[in-house]
Amino acid sequence: MTERSSRRRGQGGFTLIELLVVIVILGVLSAVVVFAVRGAGDKGENAAAVTDSKTVRTAEEAFCAQNGRYGTMQELVEQKFLSEGSTISEVQFTLGGPCQGAGDDTKSGFIVGPAQPNGGSPPASSGYPELKLAVNGTGNGIYPTPFEWGGRGPAALQMAYVFDPLVWKDARGQPMPWMVTQIPNKADGTLSPDGLTWKFTLRPGIKWTDGQDVLADDVKFTFDYQRPARGIYPGGAASTVTPCFCKSAMADVDTVDANNATREVTFKLNKPTNTFITSLLYSMVIIPKHIWDGVTTTSTPYNILNMHTEPSGKGYIGSGPYKFFDNVVADQLSYNPGTGFGTSHYDANTGYMLGTPYVRKLSFVAPGSDSVLALTNKIVDAGGIGTEEIITSAAFNQVSSYPRVSTPGGFNRVMQFNLTKGFPFNNVKFRQAVAYTVDRQAILTNILGGRGVVPSFGTLNPTHPMVASGLPGYDLGSHAANVVKAKALLAEIGFTDNVKADGSAGADNKLELPGATVNWAPVLYQGVVSTASSTVPTVVQQNLLDAGLSFTLTPDSSQPNADTRARTGNYEMMMVNWGNNTSDADQLRTRLSAPVTAANPCFSCILGWTAANGSPGATEFQTLADQQLIEPSATLRKQQVQRMQVLAAADVVQFALYIPDQLLFYQPGSFSSWYATPGGTPPGPPSYSNKHVFVTGKQFGLPAGF
Repeated sequence: MTERSSRRRGQGGFTLIELLVVIVILGVLSAVVVFAVRGAGDKGENAAAVTDSKTVRTAEEAFCAQNGRYGTMQELVEQKFLSEGSTISEVQFTLGGPCQGAGDDTKSGFIVGPAQPNGGSPPASSGYPELKLAVNGTGNGIYPTPFEWGGRGPAALQMAYVFDPLVWKDARGQPMPWMVTQIPNKADGTLSPDGLTWKFTLRPGIKWTDGQDVLADDVKFTFDYQRPARGIYPGGAASTVTPCFCKSAMADVDTVDANNATREVTFKLNKPTNTFITSLLYSMVIIPKHIWDGVTTTSTPYNILNMHTEPSGKGYIGSGPYKFFDNVVADQLSYNPGTGFGTSHYDANTGYMLGTPYVRKLSFVAPGSDSVLALTNKIVDAGGIGTEEIITSAAFNQVSSYPRVSTPGGFNRVMQFNLTKGFPFNNVKFRQAVAYTVDRQAILTNILGGRGVVPSFGTLNPTHPMVASGLPGYDLGSHAANVVKAKALLAEIGFTDNVKADGSAGADNKLELPGATVNWAPVLYQGVVSTASSTVPTVVQQNLLDAGLSFTLTPDSSQPNADTRARTGNYEMMMVNWGNNTSDADQLRTRLSAPVTAANPCFSCILGWTAANGSPGATEFQTLADQQLIEPSATLRKQQVQRMQVLAAADVVQFALYIPDQLLFYQPGSFSSWYATPGGTPPGPPSYSNKHVFVTGKQFGLPAGF
């Protein structure tokens, strides 16, 4: 017992200090282990993302080899190129998604990126509080209403924040259901086998911003209201105040039926058409019947011409993601639609059908023409170089380090001829001579600093998925050689240089018409140009004079005047500008061969391109134009459209001087989900201001549950 007791006394425990030392040592060892393995998960996730991205890219290229275009994630799964959709990567389409090889750049056709919840913008549980955007020139100077000037250009984009159409475009330029639950298809019977009947179902719970329900009847009313010739709403949206691009497609629709109980809207077409969605549903924003019923061009106290200025703001009651002027009278004090200077605000519609928009407030600031200065002074979060803005190297260097998004633009400045004016404008050799003479590459290089492209004479944007190759360029390598060719063509059709300006005999490099005894000096009209592009018409005038064509240059005083002159044919040659040459290829038909009518109030259309005016290619063009509109095969339709471009280029009925690249710069660390919509943001060029990105905060998809 004594021995046992002695052994127990020799087995003393650890002291408190010893225990603390042991704990510290264990803590250090644990920390070392944690830091050693902490990156393993991240590395694993990164490796998985890289592998997943490669898998999606391979599937996309295989899909493109079979289908001639890249596919959505759903299409990749449906056609067995992927066993299941990726939860790591998403696909963004660029330039309409043509097969051009994969890569993370805007020429690749598609971009594979991480499926981030907000597209890479700084996360915020309450959304992005306010986004300030620079608007160049007078692009901000239009009230965002559906009628008068609200249906075109930059105003149409802002109008679409307040008013929604049934269908909208996603990041790949394809239709996605917006106010409706799905795009009709033949598989489930929502699209009839003959392509004539389209059944849409409105999303439940859509509200106008005054709290009333959006009904199927509102959709029917919207359509009928813009067809006053049918006698349903006589004197409603008359063509003189509705330059909406969707009007030309309304003739293809026979009736619209509505069922408020089921929220169903049924469109019945006169003929199957490839442009029902692209030409009509993208652009036809839905208006509330309880506001506009009874409003005409002459009604009192409200009419279409003053609905945007009356104090109650009835003209801005829509179902869109934003409200324009919560306090109409107060906010109008800071907004000058006459000059476009000032700021217009759009506040998030908290009752929006897709949830409160991610960007809570949009502010469009018009700081003159210097968006670079607005960026560097942090007046705005993002701003683009204007379509025709001349920017110096010094100014460009100030923002060259800013993150940017760039894409070939859809805007162009165009030379067009009125063939109804007779000789020489209806003579193809005269038009070809003009094409040779105008030095388009020098204009792009010297005036716009090379920022853009000189497009083909087929009149489609060079990035268009249906653009034809190998078209005549009317360029022999130098301006001098081109002038010689132009003079030879003019001589072939009888132009001479035998009379001086004072009437005496002799050459003065100013041509006379066949048989004339005085110099020929017609008027070349120019549409309103920005300060940046004001030198372009003068250069064109000098180019023409180099070939002996002495045109008097006459600008129009306002954009409405220029558009009216173009629509009514009050010109012989004219420089106009427009911005939707990336849209559906049917634009060739509506611009080059469709008649200008109340239903097609077109200011970019060619007048008189017919066989009777000495253009034999016009007959074949019109036949193909009608065929491509209803052709069900995408392959055959592309062939028809490309042949149409060959005919248009040969006859030189219209040609663009240049297509400037679009550049958007944004503040580092600010909202960064930007993308340019392939094919154009309805109804204009591929602007970065697609409301989808502001509503969702990301480049892909809709909020969960929609």
